Amino acid sequence: MENNQNRVSSPHPMFALSEKIEQQGLVVIDEVKKLPVYDEPFVSPYLVLVLNHAGNCQGELDMKPFDFQSHDLAIIYPNHSLLAKGSSEDYCVTLVVVSSDFYKEMQQRITYGKSQIFQSQVQLHLADDQFQCVCDALRFLKSASTLNIKSRKEILADVMDMLSLMVDESWQESNKVITASSAKHNKASRSYFNRFYECLVNHYHESREVRYYAQQLCLSPKYFGSIILNETGISAGEWIARYVIMRAKTFLRHRPDLTIQQICHELGFSDAAAFSRYFKTNAGVTPKEYRDQVLN
Repeated sequence: MENNQNRVSSPHPMFALSEKIEQQGLVVIDEVKKLPVYDEPFVSPYLVLVLNHAGNCQGELDMKPFDFQSHDLAIIYPNHSLLAKGSSEDYCVTLVVVSSDFYKEMQQRITYGKSQIFQSQVQLHLADDQFQCVCDALRFLKSASTLNIKSRKEILADVMDMLSLMVDESWQESNKVITASSAKHNKASRSYFNRFYECLVNHYHESREVRYYAQQLCLSPKYFGSIILNETGISAGEWIARYVIMRAKTFLRHRPDLTIQQICHELGFSDAAAFSRYFKTNAGVTPKEYRDQVLN
């Protein structure tokens, strides 16, 4: 397979559309054929649905490898990390990007609360008929997103509601091959790390202490640390540092409009000096040095 490996240092295209996404709440982007490849993970503030029409790409989602193939559907939660490593020449996808505010509105709907689409990271392969149904839903969603009427968001929410049900049915069909015992084992073996990572995504700016996350999971710090290390081979403290640095690098690389002091505030550091020390300890350079390297 030939991959497009052109590494870029310009702001991520998602941020180029940030004003439009925030204003409209939901944006559908068709025929995305080039995958920007960076040297480190990118953290998007949006909910992103990706439907793969052709080709494939590889990378890491939440620091775990993925292989995204034709007729696959992926759902990426806000503030989770994505590292693209390359895509084939015929790669072509449709993106549905949902703003943070509209995502919260949709979560309040009864159906969404029960839907797989808003319960966990999802990547599933669609059968031909399922793929065609999702394509039809996305075409209608794109048309509805351009409407200039008062009920626009209600219409978009209804279409997303329908789409979530379609994803749920596809998810259930794809998981029929998994036995009850293996599913139970898999859920038990990954539950603590998944809960920890979700907690880290939501509270990284409040605390960078292992003890804090152990308390959130109602575990002693020692037991919590041993579970995370046994499940992943990486300590809880290292996971915390990796995620904080990843968020910091996303701001420094993709948000040149923000000063380092503003980024320090976004990340929950008491002052710029504390942020600079933490960043240099874990990244090897100061925030300013890193920004200069990637932007220049």
